[in-house]
Amino acid sequence: MARGTWVTGVRRRDDESPLEFDNLWCGFRPHWAGGDAPQPINATVEKVATSPYFRGAFAHHRCLVPQYGWYEWLIVDGRKQPHYLTRGGGEPPWFAGIWMERSDGKPSCAILTKPARGVA
Repeated sequence: MARGTWVTGVRRRDDESPLEFDNLWCGFRPHWAGGDAPQPINATVEKVATSPYFRGAFAHHRCLVPQYGWYEWLIVDGRKQPHYLTRGGGEPPWFAGIWMERSDGKPSCAILTKPARGVA
């Protein structure tokens, strides 16, 4: 079963093209990876530039993905519970991401993440 979902993102198809909104599969899989390859939805900033799986996209295929919120998982009564977080005021945060075309020619993406830095 495919893991991921379609999201709207802003990207350039190549260095010469303008920015455009496009549908991206959130579940990153490079075109050269096999059908059983993982489809992570996140790529850590600590490894995205050096990991063979992500570095080509990081160098050439960056994108922005607007989202109205995200989930953080907290331990409650010994079990992980999802907590939905969102920004107040109705303006969506824009997440940095990378994209690359899958073997079927459709673009896939992953959101860049980094460890929490505490309360801002």
